[in-house]
Amino acid sequence: MSTSATEPVTPAVLSRWAITAHRTHEAAEDAEMQLLETRADLAALAHVTRAREAAWKTYRALLDAGAEPVDGLGVPTTRANPLCALAQADTLDTRKLLRLLREAVAVAERVDAARGHMVAPDAVLLPGESRGTGWAETLSELALRLKIEVQGPADLRQGSNDR
Repeated sequence: MSTSATEPVTPAVLSRWAITAHRTHEAAEDAEMQLLETRADLAALAHVTRAREAAWKTYRALLDAGAEPVDGLGVPTTRANPLCALAQADTLDTRKLLRLLREAVAVAERVDAARGHMVAPDAVLLPGESRGTGWAETLSELALRLKIEVQGPADLRQGSNDR
């Protein structure tokens, strides 16, 4: 996965890294399922879950940086025309989905709080992030992704914490 000090970080290099992150996510997901099925060590399960989530976030960040998406076999796929996708993203249905996701995040934060799955109250959140570290985190990531598709990233640069 490494590059030499002189090799530029090109989209091809990002795509190789994305393949590694995707495979890591899948391996951690498999390990997580085995730990759940066997009801093994809960501490190990928590570590594997965090590793899986970190691998997924790394994969998504690499896509945002220009890597090609990976299909289920770990092979880069061809991206759709982004201009066409932008024109189709802002519809009544996507706006309704965004509203419902935001509502779901609010409920998930209450669930996470009841389970003690919250970041510290004084922790600084990035735009669109949730204080919840369970369901709320997952749903807030989906809501942020859809928000960027529908409304664009402009208000993220302004520091808004709107979900």
